[in-house]
Amino acid sequence: MITESPIDALSFRQLEAASQQIPPTMYVATCGTLSASLQEELCALFQRTQEQYQQVFLAFDSDQAGVKMTEQVASLLQEEGIDYHVIPLPSGHKDWNEVIQHEQMEQARQRAHHQLLAFKQTAPEQSLLKDLGIASAAS
Repeated sequence: MITESPIDALSFRQLEAASQQIPPTMYVATCGTLSASLQEELCALFQRTQEQYQQVFLAFDSDQAGVKMTEQVASLLQEEGIDYHVIPLPSGHKDWNEVIQHEQMEQARQRAHHQLLAFKQTAPEQSLLKDLGIASAAS
């Protein structure tokens, strides 16, 4: 699994864990650059993946830099004759960290909604506010 940044690799891993589909996976982050030495290291890694019948997945950001990185790494893979899969981000997200933040916010919103629905209202005549003299019971 090749991502643009380490946080994206970690976020993608967490998303995989949530779906309970965690095959043994090596995560590699390019840190937004594709230097000559990184290209050599990637090509060596690609050869090992091919020898061991493993798959290569690209999961870069959806911005212009991520699209460019996807094209560059895909070109390296094609030169080596190695199959690969591009994992697209869900629509409207820039990177995998944003996806996980969105999911966490949605889960928190749902928990708050369920707590609100479970909240039992107290009649004014039984209210702590009445006992404190702050509110009076309706007559």
